[in-house]
Order: sequence, then structure tokens, then C-alpha cells
Amino acid sequence: MPTPGEASEEQMRRNLDETAKRFVDIVMGGMPQCDGCKHETEPHCCKAFPDGIPDEITAGEHDHQNPYPGDNGIRFEPKDDEEESLQ
Repeated sequence: MPTPGEASEEQMRRNLDETAKRFVDIVMGGMPQCDGCKHETEPHCCKAFPDGIPDEITAGEHDHQNPYPGDNGIRFEPKDDEEESLQ
């Protein structure tokens, strides 16, 4: 068990996973569907997946206009023009 201020092995793994996803995001030019979705809250997170968007969606293997397990009925919806101009 980690001491206060020390990351657990699981947290370090999650941090590494997030860093790897960001690297791929930069190299591959982003996640086109997620980047254009009005539900995106921060990179790799959204209202449907607040703890992280599944790899199948970020990799483009699943079109999130269709249901995905755990999305709570929240699916891709394009940002409107006003939202887009604020980003």
C-alpha cells in the first residue's frame, strides 16, 4: 500500500496509459469523432465515459453514433457552430 503522496501501481499504470493515449492522439492527429462531439469534456473523457473513452471508440473501430456498452444512452452528437467557435 502506498504512503500518502505516493502513487499506487494501478495509478501509475493509468497515468502511463493516459500518456500513451495522448501521444497517439498527437501523432495520429486526434480522435476525429470525439473531437467533434458536444459531449466531450476533456481529452479522452466525455459525458458517456467520464472515466475514459474506450479504446474501440478512440481507435475508430466503433462508430459511437451506435450504442456501446456502458454509454448510458449518450452517443456522438456533433458540436453546434457556436460551441465549435469557442474551442
